Amino acid sequence: MKSILDFSLIEIENEIEKNNMPKYRAKQIFNWIYKKFIFDFDKMTNLPKDTIKFLSENYKINTINKVEYLSDNECIKLLFKTYDDLFFETVIIHDDKNKSHLTLCVSSQIGCPIGCLFCATGKIGFKRNLEINEIISQILIVESFLNINNIIKKRMLTNIVFMGMGEPMLNYENVIKSIKILNEKDGYNIGYRNITISSIGIPYLIDKLANENFQIRLAISLHSPFQNIREKLIPIAKNLNLDLLIESLIRYQKKKDKRITFEYVLIKNLNTREIDAKQIGNLLKNLKFNLNLIVFNPFEENYNYRPSKKEINEFILFLKKYKIPFVIRKSKGSKIRAGCGQLGLFYYKNYERISEK
Repeated sequence: MKSILDFSLIEIENEIEKNNMPKYRAKQIFNWIYKKFIFDFDKMTNLPKDTIKFLSENYKINTINKVEYLSDNECIKLLFKTYDDLFFETVIIHDDKNKSHLTLCVSSQIGCPIGCLFCATGKIGFKRNLEINEIISQILIVESFLNINNIIKKRMLTNIVFMGMGEPMLNYENVIKSIKILNEKDGYNIGYRNITISSIGIPYLIDKLANENFQIRLAISLHSPFQNIREKLIPIAKNLNLDLLIESLIRYQKKKDKRITFEYVLIKNLNTREIDAKQIGNLLKNLKFNLNLIVFNPFEENYNYRPSKKEINEFILFLKKYKIPFVIRKSKGSKIRAGCGQLGLFYYKNYERISEK
């Protein structure tokens, strides 16, 4: 049975009209799901019985289940189980400066095919792409979770970032359609500018994204300005030439006129030298950008890649010397394995315990 979350508003309108029901019912359904976070057709009280019967016989809503969650003062991490007994995680991140700002770090794949040296998710291997409804369900289930004590339901999340498990650009069609559905003004109505896609940078897909008629934010996982070192950190980078990546980003920026964020995980004795800072400036000189510094988050008790405070501070001085615009991203959720690069592996190593839930 199909999930109704796979459909845009226009597609639902077409389905409704095709089955001899008034078109406006589609907006009512959208309202129940995306504004009131109701996931049971029988609870949609302004729909007639024949419409509810039609929906119940032809569609599901959510196809994933929240299994458990962990929280600390900075994050809430939720574990989801799919219809085919696979698991993936999503993270709610609190804003230190503005308590009303909540970001959801969304997964796009189960596991990851990229296999970055510094990322736990890649150690799982690649299981499959998440479907449109599974991507959207993460947001809606989290909203229901956050609204549990609210009589009048409202959208609590202010930002969505595709920085969870997987490489979103390798699930391009599902990710893009999810974004468009979430932007529908008669539905969830989150602005495109509040959505970020994070990618290792696949030139032909960046060109494709540049031709989309919306303005999301783009973040690129750089991690080294040198091709040979980037290949050590990101094995698939052997097939992704840095010069071609930069050329595609220049084309992207000409069309979108938006600053690009480059993510840079600091790895001990590997990408924190003065020559790295200097080459970042050379490589990105034709782009408007910010550099996001991320201190390596350990997994499997592996602290070998984490640089010392002295090494980090020296690299910051090098960046200032070469006038590289940067921010240090505060590491959040690392104690509950919710930090950047920590998702998924713990649960797959404890599969027997959680598969019973």
